[in-house]
Amino acid sequence: MSQCHLELELENGEGPYQPGQTVNGRLFIQSDQALEAKSIVITYYWQTSGKGNVRKGGERNAYQAGSTHLDPNQPTHVDFAFEVPTAPLSYSGQILSVTWYVEARLDVPWSIDPKTKTSFGIDPGPMPESVEPPQISDLSKLDILKKQSALGKGCLFIFSLPFLLSGMGMLIFGHHIWMMIIMGIVFSLAGGFLAFMAIRSSVAARKLGKVDLALERYVWNRGETLKLKLSFPVAKPVTINVIRVCLKGEEHTESGSGKNRHSYSHVFHKDERLEDVNAHLMPGQGMDVSFEIPLPPELPVSMYMGSNQRIKYSLDVTIDIPGWPDWHESPMIILAHPGLPLDENLFTGLPNLGGSSK
Repeated sequence: MSQCHLELELENGEGPYQPGQTVNGRLFIQSDQALEAKSIVITYYWQTSGKGNVRKGGERNAYQAGSTHLDPNQPTHVDFAFEVPTAPLSYSGQILSVTWYVEARLDVPWSIDPKTKTSFGIDPGPMPESVEPPQISDLSKLDILKKQSALGKGCLFIFSLPFLLSGMGMLIFGHHIWMMIIMGIVFSLAGGFLAFMAIRSSVAARKLGKVDLALERYVWNRGETLKLKLSFPVAKPVTINVIRVCLKGEEHTESGSGKNRHSYSHVFHKDERLEDVNAHLMPGQGMDVSFEIPLPPELPVSMYMGSNQRIKYSLDVTIDIPGWPDWHESPMIILAHPGLPLDENLFTGLPNLGGSSK
């Protein structure tokens, strides 16, 4: 069997390289016997690693040649170059990592194709002196972000119905079978809990009135200060302990498929702000509360790599009402890097974010 040795060399090694820069490289080839390769192809792509399924994407050609003759023990090389993509940026996390690779492959008839690859990093470099708000070419896409919480609650309520109906059916028709009674109780409790999670904010609004959660923007740059305002008129007498806002950055990934699918999450950033109210409010005695949360420049940007592998940010906003369901919303935000265009995949892979119970 013939042996063909390949070696990839990048001019600046693993980098990191900044988006828009040019990566120059060279592929060294040496065969121990005469060889006719149908083609030589050099590609670059990103690949995930960690607890979840391996995902690969963004593959593009950096070099391609047709039929090539290789003489025995006569080293040769080909040069190539490509422009560094803007997304996704390289990332090394707890349960999810994103790495870029350059891969070279020779198509050799009637033989195992020799191939090799090397990794390189993409980093946007230092923060600019001034940070401007992100520019979004298609503003209609922001409606997707605004609708996430409502969609999540609607889906959660619909998801609760099979549990409730199954549980009630088991209790009604399985009154002489202990196993069905136990399962009926479990299913009914699970369905009731999920339904409560879906409607709890609506119940809280009976006392608070219509709660307006006003985010200045849904897309923010690293280095900015996120601003939001919470206001409500108070419809009925209500006691409020505290208003809590928590910015949460999270890695999310999945492994397996079907019945063997497993989800994993890791919170890598958490910044909680509290407004101590500790007051009993009467109808018409509304409240307006503002919050500011800094977005450190070292935070990773939002990413979506498909198949529920993502880096996501959300705001958990809670109005704590003693003896009554809390009001809760979890709007999603997107974190970008100043000057870099937004990755379109972020809008196609948005999760549904809804409320949760106490």
